[in-house]
Formats: sequence, structure tokens, C-alpha cells
Amino acid sequence: MALSIHILALSSTWHSPQPGTVLNLALSSTWHCPQPGTVLNLALSSTWHCPRPGTVLNLALSSTWHCPQPGTVLNLALSSTWHCPQSGTVLNLALSSIWHRPQPGTVLNLALSSTWHCPQPGTVLNLALSHSTVYIVGK
Repeated sequence: MALSIHILALSSTWHSPQPGTVLNLALSSTWHCPQPGTVLNLALSSTWHCPRPGTVLNLALSSTWHCPQPGTVLNLALSSTWHCPQSGTVLNLALSSIWHRPQPGTVLNLALSSTWHCPQPGTVLNLALSHSTVYIVGK
């Protein structure tokens, strides 16, 4: 069975795949971790559908990013809407216990927990980082 894969760039806009597909973005070789407390902001200016609980959403970057210290948060700014599988479903995006240091062209996996929150447009979703996170550094 063919799996729909969408290669997206870190930019002000992105396109939403069909429900149940996997977002799979290749990492570039350029990674920066300059100052503690810096956050990665992904502006979502379109809509997207969330996969079923327990599935894996593959998110990565095709440009550069800044990583904070362990225990801080990454902020995902929402400029449009999120669609949930069921009305009233609570969605909770959780980071995997460990981020491995991938090579360029690989992906980082964000595991979806059983429930998660659908914020209103324009709100901010905070993803808490695991203390065991391994950060990517520049070349």
C-alpha cells in the first residue's frame, strides 16, 4: 500500500496532506544551536488534519533551527485551524523520550500521545522537551 509523503519546507506557509498521511520533512545539513532559550517557531498558515492517536507524525526542518536548553519549550504558532478526528477530541502532542542526532536527510519523529488539544487559531502550542534530548549542532 502506497504511503503519501509530503516534503515541506520551513516557511511561513505549508500545505495540508490528506487525513492519515505522514508529514515527512528531510533535514538539511544546516543546524544551529546558538543561544539557550531560543525557540523554534513554526508558523502554520493553512489547515492540517491530525492522524489517529498512537501514530507517528514526522516533522523535521529543511532550513535552519535554533534549539533551547533541555526542559524549555518549543513554540508552534498556529495562524489557522487544527482539525481533530472527532468532535471534542483532546489532542496532546508529546515529544519522544529521546531525540537522536540524525544525519542530514533523516527525520525526527514526534510521537502522538493518546489524546491532544486542538487550540484556537492564533494560539500557541507548547511542546515540552525531554531532559534526555540530544540537540543538533551546526556543521
